Amino acid sequence: MYDLTNIQEPEKLSKQAILDRITEEDIMRHYLGFDFQVGRPYSSPFREDKNPSFALYYTKDRGLRFKDFNGLQGTCFDLVMNLYGSTFLETLNIINNDLDLRIGKIKATNVTRKIISSYKPEVIERKKLIQIKPQHWTKVDAKYWTQFGVTSKTLKKFNVYSAKFVFLDKQLILQYMEYNPIYAYKFNGRTKIYRPLADKTQFKWMSNVQHEDLQGLEQLEYKSDTVIITKSLKDVMCLSELGYEAVAPQSENTRTQFDLLKELIPKYEKIIILYDNDEAGMHGAKTLEKFLDNDKVKNVIIKDPKTKDISDYIQTYGINCGQLLIKMLIDE
Repeated sequence: MYDLTNIQEPEKLSKQAILDRITEEDIMRHYLGFDFQVGRPYSSPFREDKNPSFALYYTKDRGLRFKDFNGLQGTCFDLVMNLYGSTFLETLNIINNDLDLRIGKIKATNVTRKIISSYKPEVIERKKLIQIKPQHWTKVDAKYWTQFGVTSKTLKKFNVYSAKFVFLDKQLILQYMEYNPIYAYKFNGRTKIYRPLADKTQFKWMSNVQHEDLQGLEQLEYKSDTVIITKSLKDVMCLSELGYEAVAPQSENTRTQFDLLKELIPKYEKIIILYDNDEAGMHGAKTLEKFLDNDKVKNVIIKDPKTKDISDYIQTYGINCGQLLIKMLIDE
């Protein structure tokens, strides 16, 4: 007899499930494309706006809101709905996919960003400050990264640190625990915090990175004829261990990132797109392939039902099998 008493229902995608994992500030920052100061006017992201008339503010219950001179106002979810012309459910899926929250069953959306204004925010005097106190790699860290074939040498190469403490605007907010380790990714002086073992009631990600912070770009050596575009820094590091140069955008729906990726075309003979093999990943890969529009570009998929990406594949089958798989995908 099967024991059905311990089977858990998959978590449903909802507004609260998203806010359990990431802050309103990070969602606003991601889709605005710049850091911001509450109460300061900026040019509107919804239209051409020579006289700054868009601002963010906190409500009495500390909820973050935006207000635009043209009458639009609301939460971070309303911001995305207005930028994409999406329904509320589509908006939840867009945020879940873009920020890699992995809540419930991942669904692709055919919604593309409707509003792409040419506005550029003025230089911001105060950015959200994320600082860490780094520590030596622990046995927990070694166990976590070794399962993906990633060595301490590669972590150092890609500016990944084990963080004992995390400070937000000089206030201590997170502390490393053996059951909940913390890693810091550094990009151009900015920081992304990653807690891979955080449960659904905790924030897994926190960052002040910008759209131009293409993951892996600083480490490209341009010595190979092949570059792989994948979905995360973890996958970039796994591919580096296999001997391949790779990059990953911060978001699959950001035009700035697409433009940066297009600049790689004249520098390599083969441009391989290797996104997740779920619905959202395959949709994102096709969108990118269409944008790049070049004979050098090849879109490949890991056709394995047990794994969704190269880090999962190495974790499940080992680094040697990962090596054979990537060679086969590139050569087929």
